[in-house]
Amino acid sequence: MIESPPQQLQSVGDLIGRAVRLYRQNISTFFQALLWPTVLLTVFKIFFQWGVTHGSTRADLKDWAGVAVAVGLVAVGLVGMIVASFFIQLRQLAFVRMANGFAKGFADAYAYISARKWKILGLLIVTSVLYIAAMIFWIIEMAIASAFLKLGPIFMAFAVVGLIVGCLGFLACIVIGVLVYYLAYSIVACEDYSIGGMISRSFKLLFQDFWRSLYFGLLLICAVTLISYPLALPMVLLTLFEFFRQGMSADYLTDPSKMPFYWMVLNQIWESLVNIVILWPIAVVAFGLYYYDLRMRQEAVDLVQRLKLMAAEASPLAEGSN
Repeated sequence: MIESPPQQLQSVGDLIGRAVRLYRQNISTFFQALLWPTVLLTVFKIFFQWGVTHGSTRADLKDWAGVAVAVGLVAVGLVGMIVASFFIQLRQLAFVRMANGFAKGFADAYAYISARKWKILGLLIVTSVLYIAAMIFWIIEMAIASAFLKLGPIFMAFAVVGLIVGCLGFLACIVIGVLVYYLAYSIVACEDYSIGGMISRSFKLLFQDFWRSLYFGLLLICAVTLISYPLALPMVLLTLFEFFRQGMSADYLTDPSKMPFYWMVLNQIWESLVNIVILWPIAVVAFGLYYYDLRMRQEAVDLVQRLKLMAAEASPLAEGSN
């Protein structure tokens, strides 16, 4: 059980702090829900990394059988990573639904999310395609602007303006794309819309309070980064240990294939635990709380929920009186 969402407006700092507090208070529930999918993801990541780092070495030695094995492990690892990551995302969305008071427990929330997994997959594909297409557009625009630089000083001003517009557009594409992406996933966890409806609703919620949303995103990145530094310290110390143990050779810091196999396994296990079981749940829940806060400010969703609850409580009483 997760405590019900606040019934008063909060600052973005309070929302991020609330997400951290919810995680800390329900850490065992998060671990139980995310641990086994994370274990599978880690195994597939080890397959993928081993195939990538050792496949090139086998190719240099003309060991084509070894190359074939490495390519097979890369393929299996890649497919497994995609599938495992998708199911981890479904479980994280269940926590968003719980945190916003739309489900009483994880089983109820996950059943709701699982029933909509194909819609969520479609949302993932559509948003990814739109995001990539927008980035490609700005890359092409900057490439065309750069071509004007070769046409002489007359076109220099057009080239400079085009490059500035392209850089700003590319940066805006990244920022807006990330905010819309996470808001859309909060919407799919709590509301029932079509894929197009979720995307348009995400844009609507975002641009009605854009600067506050931008501030929230930047503050959340800073908070997650600050949390991640101490959590990454064990692997940094292990890497330095191997660096000194191998005679302080720079190859062991720049070439992952030079590191021992146990280091690669431990690195993937620790990275998965830190990112998927700790950092990403906090970030996803924080975005979910921010989505609910936007709805409170723009649609008074808290009042609507309370009216529905009062109506549900009043209906049995009315039936009893009859």
